[in-house]
Amino acid sequence: LASIDGCVGLLEEQGEELACVWEQHLKLFYDRMKALRNLSVDFGDVLECPARDSGKIVIRTVGTGLTGTKLTELLRNEYRIELEMAAEQYAIAMTGMGDTEVSLHRLADALLEIDEHCPAGQPKKLGVQRAPVMRMTIADAVRAEKKECVLEDAIGYIAAEHVWAYPPGIPVVVAGEVITEEIVAYVKNKKEQEVTLHRKDGVCKERLRLSVIA
Repeated sequence: LASIDGCVGLLEEQGEELACVWEQHLKLFYDRMKALRNLSVDFGDVLECPARDSGKIVIRTVGTGLTGTKLTELLRNEYRIELEMAAEQYAIAMTGMGDTEVSLHRLADALLEIDEHCPAGQPKKLGVQRAPVMRMTIADAVRAEKKECVLEDAIGYIAAEHVWAYPPGIPVVVAGEVITEEIVAYVKNKKEQEVTLHRKDGVCKERLRLSVIA
């Protein structure tokens, strides 16, 4: 509570000044990112559009041979830079008013160096997952009699638990929905791209198991 109170006080006294400096540092960062040849960073009107948060830097890996997860591991292990989250084809760096010109230059230097040496690869077609067919409510599915099976054997059954990717915490399977071949392929693709998946018992292992309605 004391730290929250301190942050509020800092914003009241220096908020406008700190926000302006932060914006200037972000502009310098985005300018440097125009030199990327393989990786890419979302630009557009990110610094002018109120609906876009320029402090969340979206780094895309499409066509590089890297996944967002691999890029995150590389930045963590080789450059000691921790990103906010990673997915199959992008990663997100979260910045704030506490970031300095030096810290954003460190990120820019790392991305430019990785970009220069990153392997080439073909963009992976992820496809679009259609809206699931819900056969019962989440509550009824969780309370129903259930059994456990490997993911590939769950096609045609009703899921009795959630499976989610974290970060960011988005469900890929929801209790009460029918498991289809499309869902199985989508979940397997997440695993292949090394996105961390969770279920009620913790992190999903190499061969994903799922509780379904018996």
